[in-house]
Parts: sequence; C-alpha cells; structure tokens
Amino acid sequence: MTSGGVRAGGGPKPNPLSAASQERGATRVLPAAGYRGDVPDFPIPGARPRDLELWAWAWRTPQAAAWAAEPWRHYEVALWCRAATDCERPNPSQAAQSGVRSLSDRIGLSEQGMRFIGWKIANEEPAAAAGRTATTSTRSSSRARMTVLADDADGDARSA
Repeated sequence: MTSGGVRAGGGPKPNPLSAASQERGATRVLPAAGYRGDVPDFPIPGARPRDLELWAWAWRTPQAAAWAAEPWRHYEVALWCRAATDCERPNPSQAAQSGVRSLSDRIGLSEQGMRFIGWKIANEEPAAAAGRTATTSTRSSSRARMTVLADDADGDARSA
C-alpha cells in the first residue's frame, strides 16, 4: 500500500455550497460540445498513426478547451496518446495500464481527474442558457443563509 501524497479522488468530494470549496476557487466549466479550435502538432517525435488518431480525438473533447489555455499539458496529453496506443496492443503490461489511468487523471480525461483539477463539463451550451430568463438565484454558503434570531423580553427566541 502506498502512503503519503495527494491523489486524484482522495478525500471527500468537494461541495460547491460549502465555504471551504468557495474559498478554494471556482470550478472551470468546459464546453459540452468540446473544443473547436486548432489542433496543435503532436509534440513527441516518431508519432505512430494511432497516436495521431487519439491526439485528434482528444483535441475535440471538452477538456481540450482547458489544454489550449495550458500549453504545459500538451506533452502529457501526447504521452497519454502514446501510452493508450501501447495498451491497445495484445497483453499490455499492468504498468502500462496503470500509467494510462494515471495520465488520464493528470490531464483531466477521467472523472476523478476532472474533479481533482477543478473542471466540470457544462450541462448545456452557453447559447441555450442565454436564451432562458434569469430566474434562478445564486447559491451562497450555508453560513451566509443563516438567520440570527433576537430574544424577546422573556428570553425566548422569536422567529424572524
């Protein structure tokens, strides 16, 4: 059993309504339709055809919208493509399979990885949301929703 260190999926799930989650910062919402920008060149020399197929697929996922703004992740995405190609061959090693899972977490392709990084895929496209009337209120922390009750002359609490 390994010990120490932060792991994707470790600890309780974040609660967007809690004050602690709000202090950590907002979740980055990714477009449900995926990334529509240019696909960068594959950064690892000697790319195989299947590496390039996975690379093209990965750059159409919602996560690619974040990768485009974070170029330091491009190499790790390419490593994931290479490792995933290796795992598609007959009898991949356990180490190779574990590596693909780890890279999936680090680049946000897995659900655990997205949660760990702080990404969320939008439920609907922004254009559809803009067409609705704004009737929903923003939620606040439980502390902000509390009401202070004043005591009456007898010392009993009155309702607000």
